[in-house]
Amino acid sequence: MAKIITLHRRVQIKRPVVIISLVILLIVLSFVAASGTMGSLETQIFKWMYFMSDGLRWYALAFTQFGNIWVCIGIIGVLFVVHKNPRLALLVMQNSIAVYLCVEILKFIVARPRPMLLLSDIYSREVAVFGYGFPSGHTALATVMSLTIIGSLNNRWRWLLLLWIGLVAWSRIYLGVHAPLDVIGGFIVGLVVVLLSQNTSLHKTIKR
Repeated sequence: MAKIITLHRRVQIKRPVVIISLVILLIVLSFVAASGTMGSLETQIFKWMYFMSDGLRWYALAFTQFGNIWVCIGIIGVLFVVHKNPRLALLVMQNSIAVYLCVEILKFIVARPRPMLLLSDIYSREVAVFGYGFPSGHTALATVMSLTIIGSLNNRWRWLLLLWIGLVAWSRIYLGVHAPLDVIGGFIVGLVVVLLSQNTSLHKTIKR
């Protein structure tokens, strides 16, 4: 029991360090993204994913839906009605609103254009897309939703939530609407929001 308490305290001490490190990394990426260009490495990664087979388009369009607001509303509804876990549902709602606000603020400040405006011969494979690119809102929301509920799932299924984040991030690049730095930024924003939420009273009273 003493070992468990000691381990918990160590985790509590390390969490602020992790959060601060992530915020610093996000600031650095924001400055890079604000340059309005894509570096050679980022361009290579983007083109490698973007120029994958055209036959993947419908899969990407399906995967990318798991980072939109309607899926978030659906998850909140399931947690409320089916799983009878209103506190977890409220935490998902709280984190989703927080990540949305963070993403919109960063988009406004950084003002990075979408890949189709940064590179030639690139077009959007997604019809409805607007606004700036950094950070990716879909990736941020997918990260928040999956990492908020991950603790309530059996260990054998948790890898699916990580795959969820990865597929949404990949789909945003493949569809040509985000650059690699955009999805990395979105993931960091989502992760920071989840880590910060673990200090709230709502998180501490959730039924697992």
